Amino acid sequence: MRAYPSSRISGLRPLFWAALLSTAMLLPACGGSGSSGSAKKAAVGNFRILSTNMTEGAIWALNRPIILEFNNPLDLTTVGFGSIIIRPVDRAVQGHPVTGTFEPVAGTSNTTVAFYPSCPTNETSDNGAFVPGGYEYELALPTEADFGSSVLRDTGGHLLSTGLTRSFFTPTPPADPLFIDTKDGAPILIQNAVYPVVPSGPNLFTQTDNQVQIRFDQPVNGDPSNLNTDRLYLLYEDAVGAGTFTSTNRVPGSLLLVENCSREGSLVYFLVQGILPPQRQIRLVVDTAFEDLSGQTNQNLQTFDFLVPDLATFYGDPSFDNDDETADAFFDSFDNNVHLDAGEDLPAPVGLIEDGFVQASFDYPGVQIGPEDSFTLGENLYLEISTDGTTVVTDTSGRDFTVENGVLQVYDLTIEAGATMRGTGSNPLVIYANGTVNVQGTLDVSGEHALTPVALNSPHIPEPGAIGQCGGGDGGTASLQTDRETIRGESGSAPFGAGSGGGQGGEGGIQTNWAFELYPVGGCTGQNALPGHRVIRQLITGGGAGGNFAGGLNEAILWDRWALNLSSPNYDDAGPDYRSDRHTALDPDTYEGYIGGEDGLRGSSYASSRNEPVPWNPFLMIPVCPYANGVWGMEDINRDTAVDDLTGGFDPTWTSGTDPRFNFGQAQFGPDPGFTNTSLFNGSVNDDFWGRRLDTATGTITTGELLTPWAGYGGGASGDLTVVFRLDLNGDSFLDPMGTFFPDTSFPTGSTADYLKGAPGGGGGGQLLVMAIGPIILGDQALIRANGGIGNAGESYWLSTSQISGSGGGSGGHVVLHSATGLDLTAIDVGTDPINNPPTTLPNVIQAIGGRRGWAGSVIHTDLAGHPDGHDGNSDFQQGRGGAGSNGVLQIHVPDPTVDIAWHPDAEAAILTHLGSPADTDRLEEVLDIYAAPKAHALLPLFSDVSMVQSRWIDTGLSGLRNPANGTGPFPDYADALLPAFSGTDQSNASTLGNVLAAGGLVQKGTSIATGSTASATFLANGVTIPTASGAFSDEYLLNPALLLGYDVFPDSSDPVGDGHAFEIVDASYNRTTDVLTLTTRTLDGDLRNALSGLNPTWAVVEKFFRIDTTDEKDRLPDTSSIKVEFQGAAESSPGSNEPGTPGAWTTDPADLQGLRFFRYRMTFDIDSTDAGVTLGSERPEVHFFKVPFVW
Repeated sequence: MRAYPSSRISGLRPLFWAALLSTAMLLPACGGSGSSGSAKKAAVGNFRILSTNMTEGAIWALNRPIILEFNNPLDLTTVGFGSIIIRPVDRAVQGHPVTGTFEPVAGTSNTTVAFYPSCPTNETSDNGAFVPGGYEYELALPTEADFGSSVLRDTGGHLLSTGLTRSFFTPTPPADPLFIDTKDGAPILIQNAVYPVVPSGPNLFTQTDNQVQIRFDQPVNGDPSNLNTDRLYLLYEDAVGAGTFTSTNRVPGSLLLVENCSREGSLVYFLVQGILPPQRQIRLVVDTAFEDLSGQTNQNLQTFDFLVPDLATFYGDPSFDNDDETADAFFDSFDNNVHLDAGEDLPAPVGLIEDGFVQASFDYPGVQIGPEDSFTLGENLYLEISTDGTTVVTDTSGRDFTVENGVLQVYDLTIEAGATMRGTGSNPLVIYANGTVNVQGTLDVSGEHALTPVALNSPHIPEPGAIGQCGGGDGGTASLQTDRETIRGESGSAPFGAGSGGGQGGEGGIQTNWAFELYPVGGCTGQNALPGHRVIRQLITGGGAGGNFAGGLNEAILWDRWALNLSSPNYDDAGPDYRSDRHTALDPDTYEGYIGGEDGLRGSSYASSRNEPVPWNPFLMIPVCPYANGVWGMEDINRDTAVDDLTGGFDPTWTSGTDPRFNFGQAQFGPDPGFTNTSLFNGSVNDDFWGRRLDTATGTITTGELLTPWAGYGGGASGDLTVVFRLDLNGDSFLDPMGTFFPDTSFPTGSTADYLKGAPGGGGGGQLLVMAIGPIILGDQALIRANGGIGNAGESYWLSTSQISGSGGGSGGHVVLHSATGLDLTAIDVGTDPINNPPTTLPNVIQAIGGRRGWAGSVIHTDLAGHPDGHDGNSDFQQGRGGAGSNGVLQIHVPDPTVDIAWHPDAEAAILTHLGSPADTDRLEEVLDIYAAPKAHALLPLFSDVSMVQSRWIDTGLSGLRNPANGTGPFPDYADALLPAFSGTDQSNASTLGNVLAAGGLVQKGTSIATGSTASATFLANGVTIPTASGAFSDEYLLNPALLLGYDVFPDSSDPVGDGHAFEIVDASYNRTTDVLTLTTRTLDGDLRNALSGLNPTWAVVEKFFRIDTTDEKDRLPDTSSIKVEFQGAAESSPGSNEPGTPGAWTTDPADLQGLRFFRYRMTFDIDSTDAGVTLGSERPEVHFFKVPFVW
């Protein structure tokens, strides 16, 4: 977006513009003289522009006309966007062409033309001629000198010789007004012979006439705060002839701003929803709060009344008794999706919605592969698959498979016991399988583990962060700077290279050379003289933070199966790093520090409360004895004197109270820790996933926060430690300030005595998508993981256990296991009652845990039970330790967890009893917690044999008000005998209740509602004319022939359904005078005359409420498929709300909806209803219309 030029002019008052438009807008705004007048001017001399009301660089209101005055009368046939160019300059809006109209200005003898820009009608005011927001536009008039351009001519045929060019800008709210007020005063409702335009009838679904066209004398405020049904609405009369209108008698509907800047003012449509009550007055009300563009309002209500005709008048049949029931039908031809729900609340994948039909969906993202392309990785083999670019991998059978940017397409995938398939690279590993995925070995997309510094005593060589594989973020690099001290370890990376969004690195520290002599010097005794393995207390810097992806209790802190080869065995044990023996008051389930990614811990503040030492020797210029008084932070060159680890201790025990004894110190003092990155999730873990979750206990569907599968975050590197020579250079018997010696201007050979590097951060776990049509089978030795890489320890001052700082672990990644068939866990033995008596060691065959904390000062501790030396450098409150990476996300998608997850035979009974039927989602995830770490989300499938389409709430409007005296009610009645009710679905068998009735692959034929001799009817290719129709059809069809739409004409009444036999009615009309009914049929159904039979010269019209086609064959529903139809109803929530209240239960019988104003329907497609197994070749039926009749 461009900035405004310096010539930007200030906005003028709205009333000034009103005056300009009414009188002065014809006067020249910049040079030239006016030429208005009623006398016709001759086109003499050169044709040129005289003036315009637009100045260069003007801020142009969205509805302000552009006035152009010429010296000669215009040939109006040459006026247009080719000869008067108005176009956007800013690229951001170049796809938004300028629209509007050109008109000659009255009284100017066609010498002046005005461009009236199209006014916006939407909430953001960006669908008009100009887009607000400070965008630059150009006005240009080509001249005769411009080759190839359309050019204006005058009436004498002269081409424009002198043109102009102007740049202008659209307004930017709220600094600039978007519109000018073109008419003074409040908006007036136009009431004349034309407006308002009102419906001619009750707005039946079958005869829609729902527009109340409302015109105002000027533009109105189109913002929803003004254009709403609180300020502009319809009321219905209290009773027929009452003449009173209660305020809650609101007619349902919505408002549409059709035009807002025309010369006639503005035009608003009130679109009535549902049926209007016959014989009642309807009152249009313009509230006093209704505003024009400038916010002006009226002091009094404006109203307009009109009468809805009685039905006898509407039907054109004086014999119709207005106290009788009548009929209507909701009909959706699916030509658009206005009646269809977006699908977020459906407990199955959304069906395919196309132009003219809905269809079973099966949105498998892979391609069709044959069984010959099955991939097997043999026992104990290792295969690495790069996800970068195009690679070719070969399976055990010698078959080659191409991997495109990490996508592997197979039929079956088998990883045998002991084998490992390892994903590497920057893209996710995505496996699409047409058949079965059988994992007996390992499938791994974990981040790499951080290493301890490799280049020791080399401060100029960085220690690279561990790589995050398959999209996971890399760990931060330690000691990143090569020519100076590294102030803070590098932060870990976000997934997919999206910058340094992982755990923050720890701050480096500064210590002095005299702070840690190894042995007593010059008679020094006591705590100042420390053995080498204890000196580390004075050298610890800031720990790096763990990468943070998903929330919840951090599994890495509690994990007890860490491989000791990942770190030096004398650092620690196999976990857990949570020390329940040492911190007895720490509750891991409630401690806030254990939620999500973990912060590192600050560096040492050992003896920081001591004063600065005084040099003892003017020649040596150092203190008399080794003297510790805290570690300085590199960022602030300060120590934290508010906390002293000499008295507080290292990893101080927490045995009582609600807060730990550990003092986290002051920010900006001492070596600060790295802090974990902010999670992209909100505080709740209930929606930390991609996709949708059905809570079967409540029926609630939760949409996950992730818009796409994601990956893990890298851990932060830990801080370096520099040891500097600090001296009394000026001889004043005080050590010179630390800033004199740090940073080292000749690094590392100047004031630097020693330099120890921190540790790099662990890599983030990657993304693994397994999308299978067949089952996913996990063996008893299977392992699928996207773990974060561990943090590690920085350089050690003494041997390997005096580490200066620990880095952060990478977070877990994202694993999606999706099967359209099911998940097979039968090989994994979890005992007979894993709910009440879980295995001592949980299988956890699916993992996305974070990386382990890095270590600092392991040698300080000697109390870790089970460890030979008791060393432990990453306990809960150990200074300088790294933070653990957070959990990743695990999600399992199967069609129906109640039946589509197979458990070990010994545990099946206990598990199924615990889950219930349908399986309780919360309990299911509890059971999956035995198999997964962290707990996996049990989610709805993205593709399966079952899919659904659901309508929005259908409002029958005020149909219930009529309540005819000769009817029984309550109304509307969806199963009244006056008209055939919805039918064609099973209403008797519990197992198939609501399923479309079909046999032999064809939909069951409906009931005939009329028959007659083919001899008397006239058949055409796509229609039939039936004389004496009143003898064949009931009155309702003749009163309203549109009720016949969707029904089938059978030229031979004995024919079965299907192609060539049944012909769908798409139009119907009845001439009451001649008693002739004319039916038009669907062209694609063929020629009716070909279906006539001399053996059965009888036609029939058969009721039909939906049309089902499969592979373009009419009325075909394969035996392998089913379609279930259900309904739900609701009354109005409160009088005048026009919103559905609490819905009833879903039912397959529309008779259950009697008296309910609102209804909706849903169709459930099952393309594997015989459970033979779904494939990409499974046929998918279509529904081409849906019809629900009702009586009112």
